[in-house]
Amino acid sequence: AADSATAARLEERFRPAASFRRIGGTWRLLAHAHEPADIHPDLALLLQTSGSTGHGRGVRLSATAVDTNASAITRYLGIRPEDRAALILPLHYSYGLSVLHSHLAAGASLWLAPGSVLEPGFAAALEASDATSLAGVPHHFRLLESAGLAHALPERIKTLTVAGGAMEPEQVRTWAARMQARAGRFFVMYGQTEAAARISYLPPELAEDNPGAAGRAVPGGRLLLRSASGAEITTPEGEGELIYQGPNVMMGYAEGSADLAKGAELSELATGDLARRDANGLYHITGRLSRMSKIAGLRIGHDSIERALAAQGHEAAVWGDDARISIAVCAAEDGIAALTAKLTGIG
Repeated sequence: AADSATAARLEERFRPAASFRRIGGTWRLLAHAHEPADIHPDLALLLQTSGSTGHGRGVRLSATAVDTNASAITRYLGIRPEDRAALILPLHYSYGLSVLHSHLAAGASLWLAPGSVLEPGFAAALEASDATSLAGVPHHFRLLESAGLAHALPERIKTLTVAGGAMEPEQVRTWAARMQARAGRFFVMYGQTEAAARISYLPPELAEDNPGAAGRAVPGGRLLLRSASGAEITTPEGEGELIYQGPNVMMGYAEGSADLAKGAELSELATGDLARRDANGLYHITGRLSRMSKIAGLRIGHDSIERALAAQGHEAAVWGDDARISIAVCAAEDGIAALTAKLTGIG
């Protein structure tokens, strides 16, 4: 941990025998005098869901979960021993860690980027790295655009992957077309730390026609939709909570050191995301369960309102409960009345 206050909170909660901390600009290994916590023999990794804040829940991952997910990623990406990943993601982030694990599982190598995509020497360093793939979140791809690298990636890079948030459908189409033009592949992926961390992927050949899809379950896993009453939804285009089943599901959460001794408590992962399954069996994330209002018997997704407004060119934020939905829009005052009239047709 780089922040001393965060490190102190994590040490108090989980009682590690030792920790790495950044002190005076350098990383140091510190031993701790307290009695280490008891750890379940299956527990291999504990990741925090909220990054460096120290307030999030610890995700307990078994060695089996980490290994099987790395193998699944290796399989659908077709990672070979001669491949090399350009790692621009931090290793304390589950996506970055999965890039490391999947390439090591395949006997492949990694290039650790020394700085930001926007640093002047990044393009030359990437070229010299002999990397064959690059993984990033949607923001990284916006940075590649602004750095002028969208059309100037090294010829050896044949695979790009994006996860860690929804990429705009038009951007998916754009990057998929770019990679297809250079005989490469663009993978859209969906995951959660609680699944170590990949849950689904969109085959590159389907990206241009299905740019908003999260895809299909990773090898060895299964996706399904469940209603609020707990019933599985099998109707075409039906919407429900996305449920994932597979060997990479976490053992459970850990709030403190006592939880580290617990065994597996889950057989499936309720993602908290709403989704629909199309006629081709591809899953599409439509919103979050926590971002939903039920007014006059109708379920209205806050995310769907934001997407509808974005499609009309409006930057908006939506929030609310079962009594009221509030919408904040960046718009000129003279356009508010017309926009207000349109909003009754959104939902």
